[in-house]
Amino acid sequence: MANYSFSYTPGINFHRTSAFNSKKDSGVKKHSPTKAAIFSAVIPGAGQIYNKKYWKVPIIYGLMGTATYFMVVNRELLKDYKEDLNYATDTSSLTVPINFPNTSTENLAANRDFRKQNRDYAIIAMGLVYALNIIDATVDAHLFEFNVNQKLSGKIEPQINPYGFKGARLTLRF
Repeated sequence: MANYSFSYTPGINFHRTSAFNSKKDSGVKKHSPTKAAIFSAVIPGAGQIYNKKYWKVPIIYGLMGTATYFMVVNRELLKDYKEDLNYATDTSSLTVPINFPNTSTENLAANRDFRKQNRDYAIIAMGLVYALNIIDATVDAHLFEFNVNQKLSGKIEPQINPYGFKGARLTLRF
């Protein structure tokens, strides 16, 4: 167990009170962040399965499914509004809007722009979920062997050094 003490007074003091035990590579197979990132890039959620964080997979697919749903719905409505706007602005008197017959040209143009913007936002959301999936798998793989137990603790306490400076001391034990 290592005990580190950080003190802040007018200067910063760092004292190491015990040696940090570094483990030599014992030939044990390490958990690879690169492999987790590649798995998540190829199949979203596969890196989380590799990291044994199974509960994250439904969240990833739920977010991707939601973003995909909104992208598809807005894409279809965008197509309908574009088609009706083309019919409404056509010079022929025989063509009338099919999908939204009682909508003015201004409203058709406004709704077309609104659906296009929402489709674009949904595509951006899909990209963000995909990128966060890879980042999460990589970070989890880096922290896979990080031991969190009762010996890990921290304490903040006031400190007055021999010169009369007042400050705070942060003590970390691990």
